[in-house]
Formats: sequence, C-alpha cells, structure tokens
Amino acid sequence: MSSRWQFAEKHPLISNLMVIAVAVITTVLAVDLTAFYLLGMRRVGHGPERFFQYSSFLGWEHQPNTEGIWYAYKDGTKNFVRINAFGYPDSERKAQKERPRIALIGDSTTEFWEVEEERRGQYVLEDRLNGELEVLNFGLRGAGTDQIYLRLRQQVRYFSPDIVIYTFCVNDIGNNDTEEGKPYFVLDRQAPEGIVLRGYPIRKQKVLHAAWPRSMLEQSFTLRKLKHFVVGITPHLRSDQPLEEHYELRPFKRTYNSEDEDRMELLRQLIGAMSREAHAMGARFLLVEGIYRPALDGDMRRQVLDAYGDQFDFDKVSSSLEEFASEFGVEFLSLQRLVRERSLDATTLMHREDTMHLNRNGVEFYADAVADRISQLGWIDDVRETSLGEKP
Repeated sequence: MSSRWQFAEKHPLISNLMVIAVAVITTVLAVDLTAFYLLGMRRVGHGPERFFQYSSFLGWEHQPNTEGIWYAYKDGTKNFVRINAFGYPDSERKAQKERPRIALIGDSTTEFWEVEEERRGQYVLEDRLNGELEVLNFGLRGAGTDQIYLRLRQQVRYFSPDIVIYTFCVNDIGNNDTEEGKPYFVLDRQAPEGIVLRGYPIRKQKVLHAAWPRSMLEQSFTLRKLKHFVVGITPHLRSDQPLEEHYELRPFKRTYNSEDEDRMELLRQLIGAMSREAHAMGARFLLVEGIYRPALDGDMRRQVLDAYGDQFDFDKVSSSLEEFASEFGVEFLSLQRLVRERSLDATTLMHREDTMHLNRNGVEFYADAVADRISQLGWIDDVRETSLGEKP
C-alpha cells in the first residue's frame, strides 16, 4: 500500500479536508476562468491602461484609436468605449467643422461611460437639437478644472467650437489641489489672471504593478460575489475617512477654513480663465453644475450626517458657482437645483451604486436641460448665423 493511502488511513480527517480544499480550489478556478474569459465578467475598472496613456502636457490622456469594454459597476454593468483618432472619448470627427459646434468639457461625468455608447451625452444632446449642432465630447476621467482649462486652451480651441459647456463635478475642487503627476495652478495676486501654472511639464511616473497573487484575487469573480453577499452592493459613498480628506463632501462644509477658502478662490479663478478663453475663441460659455446624489437623496444625506454631524450646507457649492458665473458674465445651469425644484428622485437618474455619474434617464435629463437653456438664450439661432463665417 502506498504511503499516500497509509496517510489517509491514519489521518482520515486531515485527508478529507485536503480533498475538500482541492475540490473547492478547482471549482473556484473553473468558475473564475469561465467568468473572466468566456463571460467577460471582470472587476470594476478592469484594464484602464487600454484607454489611457502618459501625457507630458496633462499628466494622462486617452489612447487614440482605442476601443474596448469599460467595467463600470460591481453588479457587472459594462459598456463599450471608443476613443477616436484625436484621442477623445467620442466617435470619429473632422477637425474642420461643417455645422455649428458644441464642445463638452469636464471629467468622467462628461465622458458618460456609465451608459451605452449610443446614449451618451453628446449624441443625446445632438438629437435634442435636431442635429442642427454637432456636439463633441472632450471629457477626461479624473481631470480637475485645471487640466480641463488647459485642454480647452491648447486642444479644444482648434476644433472651433461655437458653444463650450463645462460640466462641473464637485470633486474637481479637490483634484485642483492635487500636485502629483499632473499640472496645477497656484494663487498669485501678482499674476495677470491671479493664478500661475506649476508642475509642468509632467515627468512620467514608473508604473508599479500589483503582485500576481493580489491581482488574481482582485479579479476573482467568486471572491467578489462572496464579498457582495456578505456586505451587499451599496452606493459608493465613502463616509469612513476624515472630512478634510473627502473630495466630494468637504466643499459642502457650512464653515470654511483658510484652506477651503483658497480652494474655492482657485476654482473661481479657473472658471474666470475658462470664460475668457471661450470668449477669445468667439464661443459662448455655459457652466453646468452636475448632480451629487448625497446632497439630494434623503437616505444618503442621513448617512453623511450620522458620520460627520450636522455641519453641511448642501446648497453652498451651487451658490458659489452662481456667484462666480455672475461675476464673469457666464451663463449658469445647476442640475442640482433643477432636481430639487422639480422634486425629482435622484436615485432614478443614476446607477444604484453611483453618487455622481448619470444613468440613461440622467443623461436624458441633462440633455433636455442643456438644450432648453441654450434655446432660451437664443444661442442656437445666433451660432447658425455666425459659426461658419469669420469670428471676431
């Protein structure tokens, strides 16, 4: 009799546990490999390196002529993403315009990767405008107002937009304060625009890859589902970090300290610089405030108050943006306030796991609101008359 069988006879419990362990591991591997390779069920944000590349100008930018699947949520939601030849998250476009143009600028809330490709903001807005204006998407995931301003100044202008729409996301304020791996501005009262560019050009950072065991565990479909079963799938509301480090909630503090004041002053200066840049290229400029669900959803608001106490004014950011727009003669549209005024349920405008990105209903709400505003302003008739002629 072999030593293996002898061991099994002498230690039946250990032997049975080993058999069970091998069976479990084999089953998990079979399930994970099937889910990963055959069903394409991968973790949130899998393979972002496919869509992005290093940029000495912005820190990062999209990889031109790239397409693939973006894994958006824990429940398996995934959508097709296409980056055009110019490196923008849009279909192929011509540099020379043939009809009036709108340029959408912003961060991931402008990319609209959380919905199907054909239902993204640029296409729905074009449809709402009956195709009279071409809508180009220049969104860049993770970008702050500083990078968005630089993209407008150095890239978007060459597409000759007639209307520029900046969709502000509340985490843009914190992103502007980040100095690592990106250009950034600092306040300078002596500078002509009150701000000075720093950290440019950007040095390429060495990419550190996770060790393969950790990478495999992160990709495991079985472990993800086990975790979701234990803790559930909940909205991405981080309430376990200090408020001063919370990019989304910190701007809603009722009382600002000096650092908060500086952050808002920097945002003010950047919005002013954007509006001047748009005016210099002969374009109209619309500032749109995106939706932040914890400021609208009663359940989420209670979570925030339970975690941090009653120290928030959830209209403070809207009021600040309105003041900036008025100061610089910029048109302002607050989707945040519009949701409140119309008594809309914010949970119907975004995926159940999300706090800032719109779902299909949300994109339609966004497009309707923007189309209504620029129509009321008379911009559509104005640009039809002037866009293909000489600009001032």
